[in-house]
Amino acid sequence: QSLQVLKKERVDMSWNPAVNYLGAYVGGRLVGVVGCQRLGRNKLRYKSAGVLKEYRGQGIYTLLWKERDRIYNTGKETVTAFCTEKSLPMFLQHGFKVISERNGITFVKRD
Repeated sequence: QSLQVLKKERVDMSWNPAVNYLGAYVGGRLVGVVGCQRLGRNKLRYKSAGVLKEYRGQGIYTLLWKERDRIYNTGKETVTAFCTEKSLPMFLQHGFKVISERNGITFVKRD
């Protein structure tokens, strides 16, 4: 049921060996995930983020975001992402700019 919710919200949770994933666990249960892919020397793509519906509003996405930034982003990278209307506010809060939008998916970039 929870994976169906993420699919319904258009989050691509398919396995990609080129993407590094970070997970948040509560009581041994995976409740949130974010991904990051290195596209080149100074280029990152933030990927596949989601928190199970019953765990939203508890700061899990924010913690995952901060940990992903801490681990992968040295501040020298250009970071891009494709995001939904649900995740767009977090990207804008973290200095991303909207580059384009198509069919409800927004492409953002932070230099």
